[in-house]
Amino acid sequence: FIDSIAPHIITEKRKEELEILRVEHESTIRLVRQISTTIELEPLLAILGNEVMKWRVFDGYLIALVDGNRDNLVCEALKLPDEYFGIERTYLKFNYPLTSKDVLATCYHSGKVGRYDWGNIDEYADTTRHLFTAWKLESMIVLPVVCHDSRMGAIALFKQKGKANDDEQKKIELLLPLFAEQIKNAMFYSRLRAEEKEIQNA
Repeated sequence: FIDSIAPHIITEKRKEELEILRVEHESTIRLVRQISTTIELEPLLAILGNEVMKWRVFDGYLIALVDGNRDNLVCEALKLPDEYFGIERTYLKFNYPLTSKDVLATCYHSGKVGRYDWGNIDEYADTTRHLFTAWKLESMIVLPVVCHDSRMGAIALFKQKGKANDDEQKKIELLLPLFAEQIKNAMFYSRLRAEEKEIQNA
């Protein structure tokens, strides 16, 4: 009896696996289409942030991109833990000097992923400790935002409890390349718009 139903069980399991792959594939296609039709930086980064928050494993994020002079990383998108929702706008456009030993600047220069908690943040700038203290964080994972060989910034993902694991890191590392090219385009477009505005106001 067991031998007779075993092929059926295997077939049903395979169907379920294929259906999961189909749904994931279609979801990725929809996301790529959404990304490719978004040239404004703010809504593009909001799409990235929303994708990360869908996983329900992080309590917030901060996306900082390099400025035109390559002097600072500028906070361009932010989602704080829910209890701090009202002050998010306060931190937008905050500058993290690339000469500082902030974890964002460190990630930008090294091009490597960093995981941080209360056990290893003392060696970094006060801005890093401020994030942990102000937002009651237990850990943070910071990843570089790059397009090919072009360094564009860093994304920090927050946890108020626990630490990011290898699977969570892998998901982010797979997600970021989908956005990389369009973030580069949006940064260029944003700077062109800013220059155009300056000329018009001159």
